[in-house]
Amino acid sequence: MEAPAGVRDLGDGNPDPALLPSLGPALAAASDAYARRPGMYGDDPVVPELAELVRAGLDSDGVPSGPVALASGSLDAIERV
Repeated sequence: MEAPAGVRDLGDGNPDPALLPSLGPALAAASDAYARRPGMYGDDPVVPELAELVRAGLDSDGVPSGPVALASGSLDAIERV
């Protein structure tokens, strides 16, 4: 089904690849960090610095205090509830 004139079709859910940033530098930095200290069972499930940053953002939005959890997308989060 074609979208009517003047309407943008977002049905495929994919971004324009030309608008995405280059991931090479970020992936190289992540690889270097993992090589120095690999994640192991028993480690904190959320990097403490990231949890603090997220909590500060939630606090500024008035979200009640509580633990922070990260998920690999909305479906992963819904399955964990």
